[in-house]
Amino acid sequence: MQFSSSFEEFTMPNSQQRIVNLWLLLGAFFIFLIFLPSIIGLDGFDGGFAISFVSGFKEDALRIVDHFQIKEAL
Repeated sequence: MQFSSSFEEFTMPNSQQRIVNLWLLLGAFFIFLIFLPSIIGLDGFDGGFAISFVSGFKEDALRIVDHFQIKEAL
């Protein structure tokens, strides 16, 4: 029985990279939601401002998390 310690045989999936990809996808979704009320003509008093505000807040939070998470994934 032969054992080899070559790097090509042992590859571990980068779970941190998958998490970063998920955060980036969510960030793109929230950026879309920021502009959605103006695209569909939703007035600010009918919930358009709330959608834009909450999406902007979440996008800012995701940007902070991504900043640190990308460093770990690389």
